[in-house]
Amino acid sequence: MIAAYNLMYQSEQQYLDNIAKVPPNLREYASRQHESIPEALNKLSYLEGKHYQIADSTHSNLRNFPNDFQILLTLEADFSKKRDVLKTYEDSVRKSNNAVESAKVALIKAQSSGKQTNINQAKQNLSAAERKLEDDTKSKEKFEQQLKEDEIPYKSRFLDSYVTQVSALLDLRSKEADEYANLVDDYLSAIEKFTDLQENSSTQEKWNKEKDEYDQLWEELNEKSAGKDNE
Repeated sequence: MIAAYNLMYQSEQQYLDNIAKVPPNLREYASRQHESIPEALNKLSYLEGKHYQIADSTHSNLRNFPNDFQILLTLEADFSKKRDVLKTYEDSVRKSNNAVESAKVALIKAQSSGKQTNINQAKQNLSAAERKLEDDTKSKEKFEQQLKEDEIPYKSRFLDSYVTQVSALLDLRSKEADEYANLVDDYLSAIEKFTDLQENSSTQEKWNKEKDEYDQLWEELNEKSAGKDNE
């Protein structure tokens, strides 16, 4: 979880680095434009600066979250040790069970040999192996039961810590979203400025086209008039 969180934090840092370049680039571009374009670009540059401030504030608050999530790692590490102990008990039971099976095979071989001494020894070995298996099984079951009982408060503490941190993270993101929402009208206003510029530009182009057509028509009329005079 913390690894994924750190990856998100690093990605947002790269995002911040990129958007930090936008306002000065817009201002630089605006300084080389004419008429109403700089005003529209500077307005957009200002809004992008506000955008950066919101993102940077959120990112700064995110910096503390890995430490807040550390308690989850501590809880999990403590309980993970207990799970490792249970695995040790399970390994002991498995080995003891294998020892019983081996002792049974040895007893069969001893009985096949017909030697009472070997048979008695094999029976003793089997009894010892079965007692150890019984002891190991009881120890494993006892520890397993205790682990289940300990897991109840552990899960409660873990979930409580997890929900608390995730809720705080969601609140932070919600606040960030609200601040971005407050910029929407300003962005729409800035876009309208560019739309107006585009419409004005289209009108100017239309006038220029009409003027060119008029000039061409006037030139043709002059040429025809000059031709008649020559006749």
